[in-house]
Amino acid sequence: MQAGAKCTNEEQFYNIAKSVDWYNWFKLSNTFRVDLNNLGADIQSVRFTQLRLKDAVCDSFLERFDERPNVSVDAPDVRIFAAISPTEAMVYIDLAGENLFKRGWREEAGVAPLKENLAAGLWHIARQSEAGKNANVFLDPFCGSGTLVIESLSQLCDRAPGLERPFAFENLKPFTPEWGKELQEDANRRFNAGLDKALNTPYFHWYASDITELLIDIAQENLVRAGFEELLDAGIVQFAQRDALTVEPPAPTGIVFSNPPYGERVRAKGADVPEDEAYERLFKAYGDHLKMNFSGWTAFLFSGDLEIKKTLGLSPKRKRPLFNGPIECRLFEIPLTRGVYRPRANTEQSEESPAENPDN
Repeated sequence: MQAGAKCTNEEQFYNIAKSVDWYNWFKLSNTFRVDLNNLGADIQSVRFTQLRLKDAVCDSFLERFDERPNVSVDAPDVRIFAAISPTEAMVYIDLAGENLFKRGWREEAGVAPLKENLAAGLWHIARQSEAGKNANVFLDPFCGSGTLVIESLSQLCDRAPGLERPFAFENLKPFTPEWGKELQEDANRRFNAGLDKALNTPYFHWYASDITELLIDIAQENLVRAGFEELLDAGIVQFAQRDALTVEPPAPTGIVFSNPPYGERVRAKGADVPEDEAYERLFKAYGDHLKMNFSGWTAFLFSGDLEIKKTLGLSPKRKRPLFNGPIECRLFEIPLTRGVYRPRANTEQSEESPAENPDN
């Protein structure tokens, strides 16, 4: 639901909000909260205008039922948002509730985990590549709490995002339990069919590891919460506590799909060296490890290190610009061939353009 109109002051804003038949959207027994985004409007204050929005909602109920719904700041049943600019205002009801990147399976995470929707987007990009389309063996040697693994499995097995989480629209009057049951049953059927395909055909294998044992435990718990326990039991997905520099390729070809660590995450246990030095040491060694042991594979590495070519000693075929929150990052696609890296002049690739004959 949304309503909008021309607006230049708080009174007009109140009238726009008051024009909505709020009682057709939620019950008197539901709690609600309001939030306002000022897009440059000339108003007394955001707080005052936000209160006018609350008053408009309450007055709508008062006129019809002689009673108003209660406000809940921390855990409302219904959230109402508004945006006001110098010339117009928009009022709408939130249908999601929790942020959509929260899928419902994560209870614990490592240091600076990727958001689930970003991980899903990275996987989609990787799978659209020529190497990704043909791959059926995947490896993440820096798996952390398992976000990349779980979001990739969700797409491989057709698991709907947020399959087990609640949504705010379930508290609204137009929603019916029968409709919700139908949606849930359809999503469950698709997920079960995806699991059956993975279990009964040589469809794919996933190998994930991390140097921190606690993170492996967390990743496996998250995987089970997301509904992939059968794949774990069948050995289709395997977790191990390993140093990335000792991980060997489980097949002649495949995809290394990973978000390598940085900052505090990059230090080995007990290492007393600056973060930059620890990072350079690890990734120089990891680049050598990839070159010497993963010939025939393709690495998709997501990193805020925009000069990863120099750090790893590997030449990306493509670099997809993306943001992890405010951090500018790249998803690097790196074909791996055995050999020693030799720098070449004038080989910097433009964003998203393939390199010619990368010297890895």
